[in-house]
Amino acid sequence: MAIHKMASANRLSDKELEELASQVEAGDVELVDWRRPGRPSLTGKPVESPVVQFRTTPEVITALKKRAATEGSSVSEIARKTVEQQL
Repeated sequence: MAIHKMASANRLSDKELEELASQVEAGDVELVDWRRPGRPSLTGKPVESPVVQFRTTPEVITALKKRAATEGSSVSEIARKTVEQQL
């Protein structure tokens, strides 16, 4: 019996590998985890969203964090909305 090592370092036996292959062939792909590591894509598709970084003052960061906490949002979401409004 062979043991197959997956990228996640999990190990599968021949039987487990055959069961997974049967599920995929039958179209039952919900059982297979196709997600990428990290945050979900903003596009809703399995592709990476572009990342933008910039420098600012400590005062701006403090204000941004305070606003995000007040709105029950994240710093990224506030920054995204602000940029989108300016375009």
